[in-house]
Amino acid sequence: MSSHRFDLVIEAASQRCGARVPRPALERVLSLLLAEPSVWDLYRLGAQPIKQIQALLAALEEAGLLEWGADGPRLTKDGLAVTRGAGLQPLEDPGCPMCNGRGILAGLDRSVQEQFFEIARHRPGADSRFVQGFVTPESTFARVRLAMARGDVVGKSILVLGAEDDLVGLVLALTRKPAHVTVVDLDERLVAFDNEWAEKLRLPLQAHVHDLRHPLPESWLGKFDTFITDPPETDLAIRGFILRGVAALREAGSAGYFGFTFHDSSLEKWWRLQQTLNRHRLVLTDLLPGFNLYQNFGYLERTPAYTGLPPQPLPREPWFVSHWYRVVALDGFTGENPDLGRFGAEFCGDDETMTDVREEGCL
Repeated sequence: MSSHRFDLVIEAASQRCGARVPRPALERVLSLLLAEPSVWDLYRLGAQPIKQIQALLAALEEAGLLEWGADGPRLTKDGLAVTRGAGLQPLEDPGCPMCNGRGILAGLDRSVQEQFFEIARHRPGADSRFVQGFVTPESTFARVRLAMARGDVVGKSILVLGAEDDLVGLVLALTRKPAHVTVVDLDERLVAFDNEWAEKLRLPLQAHVHDLRHPLPESWLGKFDTFITDPPETDLAIRGFILRGVAALREAGSAGYFGFTFHDSSLEKWWRLQQTLNRHRLVLTDLLPGFNLYQNFGYLERTPAYTGLPPQPLPREPWFVSHWYRVVALDGFTGENPDLGRFGAEFCGDDETMTDVREEGCL
């Protein structure tokens, strides 16, 4: 009985999101629902695109297996019976409480952290036009600590591409361990902010205004030891952010870091990313789940992640997480530095994107 009803839910959800929803995706959502989560916890732990989760919730509601309450989606009596009858059990979050599941402790030198907290109080606010959302300070510290542990910071020339709303370039410079940090970002406020503090504190950092739809200067190509970026999750942005970073790497053995989520990307898109890395001779050395935890962004209520639901309270705790990649260039590696200036909003968002404000564009 449950198998037939699951098939009907899967068919309805697949029609809603325009792609086949696999049975394990439904089983994971049902197992999470047994723990009576908020929808934000469901997004955080669902390990699948928000668009797919919303389609499954709607299909479950149509089938009489789910109802919406003030605290989030809840299985009905019938839904509980079907779920338990299928042998499903509540899923637990196995994340280590000491490191928040990152696998690495987030602390840096105390003086660096204190300087960061003082500086960050003056940081410009997140702007939805640039698809901005700050990670927590601990996430920024963990990024830097991981790169230091892998030998990608001390004495290195580092390029930060369009991820400076998290101030990772500034924190790298505050450690005074890199030879130099170059930051490129489209947000003039952040560039001026970085340069002001770099001059005030005599930091090895210089920031530049640059639209990553356009090529990097030729003089930068092949000149950096490490790149760090946090791109929008589209095939175009992978070329404009990640592959530009690769083009800027100096030699085989140089490394790059970037984030990617399940919230805005299907496994098909993850597969395309994997193929791109293989094609450009980049080897994956680290893929750390849930490494980056984002502070709640002020425009969330205008995104499809919120507007696609029945009325729900906004989250009180951070819920948006991204997984952190480290890749290393092999002999014969290649990057790209194309002119993508003809593209507009599609550079930053596609049909799977649920956490930006579509009508405002992204540039």
